[in-house]
Amino acid sequence: MLYELEKIKNNYIDFDDMIMDCVSLLKKRPSICRKYTEKFRYVLVDESQDTNIAQIEFLKLING
Repeated sequence: MLYELEKIKNNYIDFDDMIMDCVSLLKKRPSICRKYTEKFRYVLVDESQDTNIAQIEFLKLING
């Protein structure tokens, strides 16, 4: 909890926040999601065994 409060206080985001903010944006704005789906024909995932649920959701969104 202290970590989250410090991030807010200092206007910081971490890697998890970046992923979740992207997922949220792509869900709220289908036109943006479509733009990236069309732009990136292939997406390579390295170290897929270390991929978490948020990252998988992001990949599903940009892969159409």
